[in-house]
Amino acid sequence: MGNDEKRFNELIAGMRRSSKTKPLATPRPIQTQKTPCSSWNEVGIGFQLKSVKPFIPAESVDAPILCQKKEVELVAAVVGLLKANPIVLGPDGVAVHLDVPDRDPEKSEHEANECRTIEFRAKHLCGGHEYHFDIRRAQYAGCIVETLRSPAIIAEGNDRHFYLRRYKDRTLHVVISSLPVGGESSVVGVAYEKNSDLVTQYPNIPALTSGNARRWNPENAQVIYKNESI
Repeated sequence: MGNDEKRFNELIAGMRRSSKTKPLATPRPIQTQKTPCSSWNEVGIGFQLKSVKPFIPAESVDAPILCQKKEVELVAAVVGLLKANPIVLGPDGVAVHLDVPDRDPEKSEHEANECRTIEFRAKHLCGGHEYHFDIRRAQYAGCIVETLRSPAIIAEGNDRHFYLRRYKDRTLHVVISSLPVGGESSVVGVAYEKNSDLVTQYPNIPALTSGNARRWNPENAQVIYKNESI
């Protein structure tokens, strides 16, 4: 092999070596948003409710659910509860009015309806915004007073206050009120969470992101009060 041919072969070999792809660096794991807490002790004011809700501890208090089974009896029991407890003072100093008349839930909000009663408010609490009666929701309406008096968490968002308390049976009960004005607000609705499914004032449909439904979603609300004694 002549010198020229030898130099040519060395040149080609050098070009092949330099053209080899460098080994790829080990890919970094995708950074996801971390939950701001991992236990009840770490829950703090300003945290998003959706992050802290799983850590709300179950208390040793039995849920004071209503024992009635029939719709008419449950509605009457809720009426009695609202009238017997017209105003409940929460630990945040807000006086929540329960004896608030409501429209006929079987009629549209846009429909002319000046007749508002406590009975209609009770039906609302037993059946949701459009009155789809739910026996479990109606029974857990019995927890309204105790949840307001001793909530584990109070959160604020979407012009609503959310009072949450987890009872001995591990059910997370939620009372929804209007945004306080002058230290007073009015009950708007109730919800409960059983087996990780939040039962709201609206039918259980996937999309609750538009119109009035958005106002009821507590997920993005922020904690404004934490009960440090539990």
